[in-house]
Amino acid sequence: MKRALARCARALAGATAMSLAAPACYTPGYNTYATPRTTPASKISVGAHVQVSGYSGEIASPRKETYFAPTLPGVSGRIGLGERWDTGFRIGMGFGIVGASALNFGTDLKWHVLPGKALDLALNPAVAFSSLSEDIVDADGYMKSDYAAHWQLDAPVLVGINLGPSVVVIVSPGVVLGTYASDEVPFDHASRGRLVDGVAPRVGVGLNARLGERVALHPEATFVYSTAEANQRMIYTFGFAIQFGRLPKGLGN
Repeated sequence: MKRALARCARALAGATAMSLAAPACYTPGYNTYATPRTTPASKISVGAHVQVSGYSGEIASPRKETYFAPTLPGVSGRIGLGERWDTGFRIGMGFGIVGASALNFGTDLKWHVLPGKALDLALNPAVAFSSLSEDIVDADGYMKSDYAAHWQLDAPVLVGINLGPSVVVIVSPGVVLGTYASDEVPFDHASRGRLVDGVAPRVGVGLNARLGERVALHPEATFVYSTAEANQRMIYTFGFAIQFGRLPKGLGN
């Protein structure tokens, strides 16, 4: 009886630790917060964003799961490289209550392929790295630290529909390729469920509204469908960004 009670206590402690350790404030950067047009050459723009994200579907088994949570604010920036080229970065972090942390860093290159007055088109390939660590309770009831690393390649096409001098709607279809850089995968499903392991189609919809020459608001939603076996699920991100600095010229012109 004492052994059974001890096993139950260890199992309860493990479940509690797992629920507290989840870095629920973390999400990878699926939203681009970008328009097809580019930052002027040698100029810089910066931004900050808040997001809620989640998933619905399978994680390593046919059983369906659903998760949805807000994230910590992230930061981003863009640097103009030429007339139709710029590069950007995004940084996001997350922390759990018990020994869990996550860091996501992404960078991208944007080429404004097709400029136009009513419609713009750009290619915006991006690469991101996620580092996740968490403290979990093993089968013997001892706390140990686990670490997982994840690489992600995102290849959206940015289609900008210019509604006026200061408003543009952005649609971003594309594909995401994700892989774990280590043998470990996140023990916590809240983190694992929002990462792609394999190939996944994606589509995003955003709105960029200029409040002035150097300020813009940018709400965006992105949906990614993981197609891996026993990992078929919809991953969704809803975010809102505010951007400052030398923003792309001639929106809607």
